[in-house]
Amino acid sequence: MKVSIETVQPEDYEAVKQIVNQAYANEPKAYGDEAETMERIRATAKYNPSFEVEAKIRESATIVGYAMLMPVVLHHGYDEMDLVALTPLAVLPEYQGQGIAEALVHELTTRAQLAGVPAMSAVGDANYLSRFNFVPADTFNVRNSLEINMADNLIKPLKDGALLHKGGVIRYPNGFFK
Repeated sequence: MKVSIETVQPEDYEAVKQIVNQAYANEPKAYGDEAETMERIRATAKYNPSFEVEAKIRESATIVGYAMLMPVVLHHGYDEMDLVALTPLAVLPEYQGQGIAEALVHELTTRAQLAGVPAMSAVGDANYLSRFNFVPADTFNVRNSLEINMADNLIKPLKDGALLHKGGVIRYPNGFFK
């Protein structure tokens, strides 16, 4: 099975919403609003359509995976640094374990680096996300404005020294919240 990673087009919004709903249906750490959050993020001022990708089976053009980077801000002292956060990352259950999530994250990492983004944030299972080079955010003295377990607060520098002496708090856009 060959999979291509492509930028999500508006005509695919409903299909990727269904993928997110299915992928998170039995996820214990899901907050139950992942698909609706995607729609709200698209309406924010800093939304970047190139930071929203889907995985398609080449032979059938069936969408089987999805990932998005949403804009977030790292507040440190009186300064701010624009970052992105990986949310959600979803693969249909029957296609999990086949490298699709890795391909989605790799593509988004490359796009973020090319756009000059200094780091990516993620909230989730550190054991799983460490395979994508995410590390505990407290390594860089970065906290999260969400009420989460600190072990689930992760970050991935995309430039050497990007987070050096930049500790602070990651804040989410208003569109993230209901």
